[in-house]
Amino acid sequence: MACEMTEKLLGEGAPSAFVLTHVVYSSDYGFPHMLEDRGQPYALAVRSTHNLHFLEERRWYRQT
Repeated sequence: MACEMTEKLLGEGAPSAFVLTHVVYSSDYGFPHMLEDRGQPYALAVRSTHNLHFLEERRWYRQT
């Protein structure tokens, strides 16, 4: 539900420099994938037991 609501708001032009989400939604990979597909910056809080897969260094970029 959060994915659909966020996608609708962003699609309607709601201003958002970035999206913050927490562990409840981080278990749904569709949510961050939707944000990535839109090119929307986001911060994602995950559990300490969550495995992280890092991108190659050349794919990292700073958006400031």
